[in-house]
Amino acid sequence: MIRMKTVFGFSLCVLCVLGGELVAAPPTLTSLFPAGGQVGQTVEFTASGSFDKWPVSAWASDPNVALSPGKDKGKFTATIAPNAKPGPVWIRLHDASGASPLRPFVLGVLPEIAEAEPNDDVAKAQAIDRSCVVNGKLGRSGDVDVFAVKLSKGQTLVATLVANHVLRSPMDAVMQVVSPDGFVLDQNHDHRGLDPQLAFTAPKDGAYRVRIFAFPSQPDSSIRHFGSDLCVYRLTLSTAGYEDFPIPLAIQNGSGAKPKATGWNLAIAPLVPSAVAVREESFACYDFTAAKPAAALVPPFAATGRIAEAGAVNAIPVKLTKGKPIAVQIESRALELPLTPVLRLLDESGAVLAKAEPARPNADCELNYSPTKDHTATLEVRDLYRAGGERFVYRVRVVHPEPDADLTVAADRFALAPGTPLEIPVTVARKAGFKGVLELKAEGLPPEVTATSVPGKDDKTLTLKLSTEAKAISKPFRIVAVAKDVPTFTRPVRAALADFETTTADLWLTVGSDAKVAPPTPKKKK
Repeated sequence: MIRMKTVFGFSLCVLCVLGGELVAAPPTLTSLFPAGGQVGQTVEFTASGSFDKWPVSAWASDPNVALSPGKDKGKFTATIAPNAKPGPVWIRLHDASGASPLRPFVLGVLPEIAEAEPNDDVAKAQAIDRSCVVNGKLGRSGDVDVFAVKLSKGQTLVATLVANHVLRSPMDAVMQVVSPDGFVLDQNHDHRGLDPQLAFTAPKDGAYRVRIFAFPSQPDSSIRHFGSDLCVYRLTLSTAGYEDFPIPLAIQNGSGAKPKATGWNLAIAPLVPSAVAVREESFACYDFTAAKPAAALVPPFAATGRIAEAGAVNAIPVKLTKGKPIAVQIESRALELPLTPVLRLLDESGAVLAKAEPARPNADCELNYSPTKDHTATLEVRDLYRAGGERFVYRVRVVHPEPDADLTVAADRFALAPGTPLEIPVTVARKAGFKGVLELKAEGLPPEVTATSVPGKDDKTLTLKLSTEAKAISKPFRIVAVAKDVPTFTRPVRAALADFETTTADLWLTVGSDAKVAPPTPKKKK
């Protein structure tokens, strides 16, 4: 009997220890709803994930967004300053035990409303009486959301869905504009990635329906309208100004050039700003969307072009100099534009000197070439699928590659135990013959944490060694690389956010005897 009590007591102790470990688990974060808010406003949102201790703190990559936890678990308030920049910001939850992965939170300029069920068919469409952003969710299998918008003849409605492309909601949405009796007038499937967009001009006065439904972003054997608690979306419905992209996409510093916005209803305020930024360069920039090059161009230069018709090919003459390599960098997909670029460099006889295609679907590419003589070559640009149109716009840079380096770490969150040093390996990818001697520095850490740069065994690795005797710290920090022999060289060290196909320089350090790194967010179907 005594032995049984002993075993029971031991088991209870083990359970208590295990329970303590579970309680100390870092917060996780799988989705936010609503997944954004209007600039200058305060919005309440719900974070989905696990929070073993409540409240937890929240951090935003934009200091103009202040976050505070509510009384109820998972509830937060975001106060968005009037000077916050529209677009995605990153949110991270954290406490003394660790930090969550990052999730996007989108800032907009239009008023925001919530989707109201039931709105599954055209007869029960939710009425929308102004330009706004609808925060909704296709929350169950078979879910369909319908919204009614009154339009006058000739009036243009721009309807844009943000779901999979930015938020990584596991949905492949379809958007339709239908008549009150359900006749489909317009439809779009994949505009930006898997997310749809429509610009619909009303043929007559009436109340038109915008209908949203989805398939799973990872196709399976079922044929159904897909939905789940993670199928969060932001639907912009605007009859006001909506900027799509600027022309040109690059301007030379000090040139006085003023890009012109393209889009819809641009004379009507408020304007929904374009997500495409104009790039400022130190060298000559050209706009070939309206006129072809009149003469051969000398690198370095940048140009904006358009594949206006299906099957069309743009040709740019380039003067090449023996022994001076060039790098041709083209962007369209990265700018949320539809061109999937293919590059070819031809000599005077039409022979192919070099060519490049995207390494994966919906991506851009880069071409590199080292001339063996002085001559004029032709740079060809076309779409991989031989498509074209008004939005098939690109920005191309032809430059002489300069020595550089990319530096990466394997994770964006780290846990440091007091008295036990932490080594953070950094991978160095040197480009164009970069020979600089690099060392690492940490920015944003408190004085209680010591950071030391440790050289690698070769020029492809470095290590940042952290140590502290502090008991509890949880805060963001950055790692930067500087070159001892090149005073102007400073590069941030970045971590991949695999689920979002991007990187971040905003790293996180948690100090504590029980600090842990939360597991990555389970990968959603795309």
